[in-house]
Amino acid sequence: MKEILAGVCLMAGSLFCLLAAVGLLRMPDLYARMQATTKGITLGLMLLVVGAGLHFASVPTWTRGLMVVAFVFITSPVAAHMIAKASHKVGIRQNDRAIGDDLADQDPERG
Repeated sequence: MKEILAGVCLMAGSLFCLLAAVGLLRMPDLYARMQATTKGITLGLMLLVVGAGLHFASVPTWTRGLMVVAFVFITSPVAAHMIAKASHKVGIRQNDRAIGDDLADQDPERG
């Protein structure tokens, strides 16, 4: 049963990582690409680590895996936010189909 659960987690994690890569290719602008990859890779990595932890079933594997997941959960959203804000500041525009630009109100130069 443990092997089946580990396999399901590994397959689901791989699928989320694949979908994040497809989102990177298919999304229309930088902001949508970052959103798709950040969420997909974070969830995919978590499932891959759980699958590896179930498969190897050792304390060092779980410890290292949980440390990696914690690191990615902390750094990934912060890095995506910083990249998006810097991109907005240098003038990279959203797609024409975007509904709104909340940061435009905060930047008097871009009004």
